[in-house]
Amino acid sequence: MLETCWLCNKSYNSKRELKNHMIPAPHGRLVVICPWCYHEERTFKRVIDLKNHCKRHHSDHLNGVPEEFFSENNAFWLSLYPQDYKRLIRSTKWHDPLTIRARVVVLEWVRKITRSTRSKSEWLQGWEAEGRQKSPQSTPTFNSATPLSESHFQPDYEDEDASMVEYSPTRPDIGKMIVCEISLIPQNINAIVQQALTKYRALLKDQVLYDPKAMAAIARRMMTLKPNLSSAPDGRFVPLSDQTLTSRKKEIADALGVSQEYIISISRAISTDWKPAKRVRLRIEEPSLPESAMVLQPGLKPVLPAALVPVPSSQMSSKLSPVRNQCPKISKTNVATTHEKIFTNQARAISLLSQGCMPIFPPSRRDWSSVPEEDISFAIGQTCIKWPPKGWEGMTPDRKLLIWDYTAMALSSARTGLQFPSQERLDLLDTFNFLALPGTATYHLRKKDQCLAKSRYYTYEVLRLVAKEGAEEPPMKHWLSILEQGTEHRDKDYDSLIQTTDGVNLRLDAD
Repeated sequence: MLETCWLCNKSYNSKRELKNHMIPAPHGRLVVICPWCYHEERTFKRVIDLKNHCKRHHSDHLNGVPEEFFSENNAFWLSLYPQDYKRLIRSTKWHDPLTIRARVVVLEWVRKITRSTRSKSEWLQGWEAEGRQKSPQSTPTFNSATPLSESHFQPDYEDEDASMVEYSPTRPDIGKMIVCEISLIPQNINAIVQQALTKYRALLKDQVLYDPKAMAAIARRMMTLKPNLSSAPDGRFVPLSDQTLTSRKKEIADALGVSQEYIISISRAISTDWKPAKRVRLRIEEPSLPESAMVLQPGLKPVLPAALVPVPSSQMSSKLSPVRNQCPKISKTNVATTHEKIFTNQARAISLLSQGCMPIFPPSRRDWSSVPEEDISFAIGQTCIKWPPKGWEGMTPDRKLLIWDYTAMALSSARTGLQFPSQERLDLLDTFNFLALPGTATYHLRKKDQCLAKSRYYTYEVLRLVAKEGAEEPPMKHWLSILEQGTEHRDKDYDSLIQTTDGVNLRLDAD
């Protein structure tokens, strides 16, 4: 029986020949995306090419992911053209753990990617037909050795109880916890939730991946995340106190639908999005006076009415003289409205330096002299480096530079899967600028590196001076606003490592 192409009406002897016809251009209907390339949309004509790419560049995401994840059947959930894909290749079942894993990583990719061919709603519509074909009596089986990302997922959510929203008549502005973002990267599973104007980041244990009930709840929330909710703020997070942690842990656990035992820590975001409040002096206006604002002169006591003036007992029998209402002295000088500076340029500069915005400016160096040796662990996949290194204070400046260089290369290789880094040495060191130890030797620039490197260096130096000494001039405020807008497009590959240093003070003194 001949197989006919539904796009160009050519006929082929077998479905395999038709499939080979649909893979290359001009059709290319079996294209799949890489769900872990967040900078740009990477597509592959064949699933085997996607598999090799992920092993080379995303090995840290493949922990616990079985080989069958990259089968042609399961790749349906990664396809840009699902309607055409399923005409040639049968998809895995809706409740299959591999299917669930694929849907979740794609949803996470859609939220993180800057530009993509298809929107979240288009991805959901492409999956909808397969979801309707699932048997309602079918019950999925789960292997405890395989980390799950979703479980008994039902797209209509009919069996999920409606949550009650707490309301306080004295504080109606306080609402329930809203889930803004969920990241399921092993060893850095975290969720961003928001209550009113406050955002929290909860770090979860990897064991949550093995709990089908917990992952079912997380998956449902990922499918219904609001696209207009802002993601994690670019500022710093401050750990909650023990007293606040207890109450917030229950609220956040309920919002995520997981047990409290999976929450490792909770931190609160220092936001820069709100505006300073106004404080206006009291004005007194008289109907007979001009409309301009008038205020009482300082030190003038108001005149009380006769009924309120205390009268000595000896004069009770005497005739009271009428009290004239004296008009207070009026100043016709307009009083300017004063503003109370709540978030200064200095604090904004500190917030920018805490995270960095590569390749515009690097993250700030940290004061490692205040941190015990090997107190912080930087982990990517199987690579784990403890920092600061043991005995670093007795090292020579050149050896500190060598260790900084080596650590940056090791973490970069663990991230990309490449044996050697693809960046220039200076770009790599600037990316890991937060690792620089006090007293490290200076790396000298070559001529071809000077333009971009100097631009990055001088931007960093201006921010460092503002963070240290402050500068409230209007041009500086405008400049900081431009930098804050640029942080949305920064390199976010190593955000989890930078967030590990949230408790370490910035080193704002010049080295």
